[in-house]
This record gives sequence, structure tokens and C-alpha cells, in this order.
Amino acid sequence: MLKMNRYRANSVIVSLSLIAAMTLSFSACSERDPEESFALWSNNEVGWAEIGKYIADTKNDTQLRARALEVLISSGQPSQAVDLIDRKLKDAAERGKVFKALSAKLVPHLKGPNPKLQQYAKQVLFDSLSRIPAADAVSTKKLLAGWAFGDMSHDDTTSTIKDKLGKRVRIDEIAQLGDAGAKGAEIMLAKGIAKNEILVLLQGLKSPVGKLAVIDGLRRYHTSRKNIKVTEADLGFVQRTGIIEGLLYFLELYERLSKSDHQADEAAGSVAIAVAMEWMGSDDGKTLIKKNYKKLKLFVDRFLVRDNCDDRWWAFQQLITQEGLTGLKAGLTGLKDDMNYGQEEHANNDVKLMITDICKEDIGKHLTYAKARSVFTGLLADNPKGDDDRYVRRIVSIRCLAADASEQARASLAAFIKERRRLKQEKVIDPLIVPQHASEMTLTDLARCALDIVDYKSELDKLATAKKLSALQVKWRKIYAGYSFDRRMKDLKEFAEERAAAKIKKDAAKKTAGKKKK
Repeated sequence: MLKMNRYRANSVIVSLSLIAAMTLSFSACSERDPEESFALWSNNEVGWAEIGKYIADTKNDTQLRARALEVLISSGQPSQAVDLIDRKLKDAAERGKVFKALSAKLVPHLKGPNPKLQQYAKQVLFDSLSRIPAADAVSTKKLLAGWAFGDMSHDDTTSTIKDKLGKRVRIDEIAQLGDAGAKGAEIMLAKGIAKNEILVLLQGLKSPVGKLAVIDGLRRYHTSRKNIKVTEADLGFVQRTGIIEGLLYFLELYERLSKSDHQADEAAGSVAIAVAMEWMGSDDGKTLIKKNYKKLKLFVDRFLVRDNCDDRWWAFQQLITQEGLTGLKAGLTGLKDDMNYGQEEHANNDVKLMITDICKEDIGKHLTYAKARSVFTGLLADNPKGDDDRYVRRIVSIRCLAADASEQARASLAAFIKERRRLKQEKVIDPLIVPQHASEMTLTDLARCALDIVDYKSELDKLATAKKLSALQVKWRKIYAGYSFDRRMKDLKEFAEERAAAKIKKDAAKKTAGKKKK
């Protein structure tokens, strides 16, 4: 037994001696035949150490150093190759140079028919991304993305895409590709492959390419087949892109889903338009629209003539705020005269309130009455013989002149009323503005109401000058008078004074409560 142990010990000593001798032989041989040495070195740990020494020696040709690593990788040791580079090439520039040369040598393997060599090459190229200069990493990412997704398109079936991806890349690897992988990720999203993971991945890019991929991918996914549900989570990803294309997609969804008979679609469309309106009302949204109005204009023009009257008023507001006087004229010309206004199936908003707010805010504060006045007075002066012409634009003109309350506005309203005395019969406009109260109101009645508002505001100014009313009383009475559609001055005054008094009292109570808290 003791003899056998000595024999084994002697055998180990002999084996190590042989390996050392072989190593010396390989080193000497490498000067004459590097390829032979690289092949021999790739077979065992002692040989790997020799490869490490070889690539560490900057006197050796860069292409040959890269070739030594290529041989090692091809023998099934991709991780060992990367480890040698990490340990032996501490200088970043030198490491980048060798990796660059190695990457070029791995491309044929990546694109070749051998699946094992493909995976080895892919592994090393992915590992190189964090170890090479940024500029080189960009080109490597494009190379990998081209290999992984280059032969895929939106026309491919979901099963085809899944089959190809299963043999090539994982989601965590796609994330490493950055913007280069966005197009491939978009195709996956469009097919519903790992949908949530891909959405998170694309959102994490925080780049224009990634943001567009979110929107375009979801657009294709939502229309890829019937009964695809548009979720609030999907809408959240779209909104977080913060770009005009996301806002436009909300409007697009609303248009498409509002035509659907499915209750879920209708609900999703309602959420989409609600989020869009909230977004557009924010400071960021207003800035976004101002910079990209040309893209929004297509929707504005379509919405102006939709059956839904809330959409019409929104479009009218956009025309005024974005295009000024030209937009105001286009909006007044484009607004339809039909019975949809105020009807529940075609609108949710109070038409009287909408018109009053547009006149007060969009015209008064944005465009200014001074600029818009001539448009309104012109429409009232252009009074054809018949009474079956355009109503909505004259309703808007009358209410905006009431909000204006200037001498020119008063004169225009008075002249309009006088001119219409010749009419034997007037069309009732209740279905347009007050469908819930059959008050038999005509355009002349509306103009008289507006004239009362103008006169009442003038009266308030006189009372303020005489110091019979406070500035707050005048302010709030004028504001509430602007919302009145009462035909009698007495009713108008009561409405304005009661509302103003309640508002002032409420504000005072809030102020007192605030002081007590302090």
C-alpha cells in the first residue's frame, strides 16, 4: 500500500513536469506558429494562464491577442476570456482596443449557423458593453440589436417572434441594448409578448426613441385583434412619455373607442379623453401644445365638426388660443347648427356655461375683446332677410358682446334688436342652449338679455364711482351677471346680487378660519 502511494506521488510530479515542459514548448512555438499555440492553450487552465500572459503583453500584435481570445471562446470558454481581459488588461484604453478587435472577430460567429458559437459570441459581446468606451458600446449595441431583431417585423406572427427571441435574447439583455433595442422591444410590445416588462424597459430608457416605441407599440397592440382591452395602466405609460405623440394618441383612442359598442371600450375612451384634457390644462400640457400645435391641428379640425358638442367647444377654444383672430373666425364658421347642443347623448357640459366661459376666458383674457369685437359686431350686422341661417355663431357673438360690455358692444346689440323687429316670426333657439327649460327664447330675446347685462355693468360702475358699492361687490356682481340668461333686468339683478353676496361671505369665512388656524 505504501509503495502504491509513492508511485502515485511520483506520477503527479511527472505530470506537472510534463505540463511545464509543454508550456515552455508552446511559448517557444508561439513565435513561429501562434495559431497552434492558441489551440493548445485553450485546452486547460495552465494554457489559459498563457493566454493571459500573451494578451497582457502589449508588444504582441492586437489582432493576434484578439485571435487568442477568439480561439478560447470558440473552445467553449467565453466567461474565461472575459475574466482574462478583466484581470490582465487593467488599462482602459488597452482593454478597449483588444475588445474592439475581438468584437470584429466575433461577428461572423454571431451571424453564423453554429448555435453554440452564436451564444458564445453573444455572451462576450454583451459582457463587453460595460467594459469598453461609450462610443464603441453604441456600435456594439447596434450590432447585437441588428442580430437579435434584424429579421423581425410587425408582419411576423406572434409565434414566429417568440420562437426567434427564445433562441437569441432575454429581456434583461434587451435592456442592456438601450435605444438600439427599442425597435425590437416595440415589436414585442405590439405582439403582447412580455407586455408589462417591455413597457417598464422602454419607459426606463427615458429617450425619444423609447417614448415613441411605447406609443407605437401600444397603438399596434390595441388594434391587433378584437377585444383587446385598453387599461388605465397602458394609459399611464403613455402619459408618462410626456411627448405630443402621447397626447395625440389619447385623442386617437377617444375617437376610435367612442365608436365601439363595447362598454369597456367606451369607458377606456372616456378615461383617455379625461386624462388628455387634464394634461392639456396643465402648464406642461399648454407648453407642449404651443410647441406642437401643427400636429394637434388635425384633431382640432376633426373635433370641431364631431357629433359630440363638448368636442366642438374644445376645438373652438383651441382655435382661439392657438390661432387668435384667424382661429376665432374659422371656429365660428365651422361650428355646426344642429340640435345636438345640450343633449345628453352628445354632450356632458352646460352649453350656456361653456359659451359664457369661452367669452370670459378665451376671448376676454387671451384674445381680448378689443381684437375680437369687430368679428362679433360684424356677424350681428350681417343679418340676412331670412331667419333660417347660422344660429350658433350669432349666439356666441351675442354672449361675447355681453361679456365685452363696451359702448361698441351695446350699440351693436341695440342695432341688432332694432333690425329684427321686422321679422314676423323667429325661430326658437331653446334646443341649442336651454333644452331643459322650454322658455321659447329667440335670438332677439338673447340679445335683449345681453343688452341688460351691458347696462347693468354700466350701472355698477356708476355705483362704484359714487362709492355706494365696494370693489368686491362690483367685481362679483359683474362676474355673476355674465352668467345670467334672465329676460328681465329685475331677475338679472337679483341673481347677480344674491350670488355675489354669498361668494363674498364665503370668502370672508374662509379667511377668518385661516387666521384662527395660525
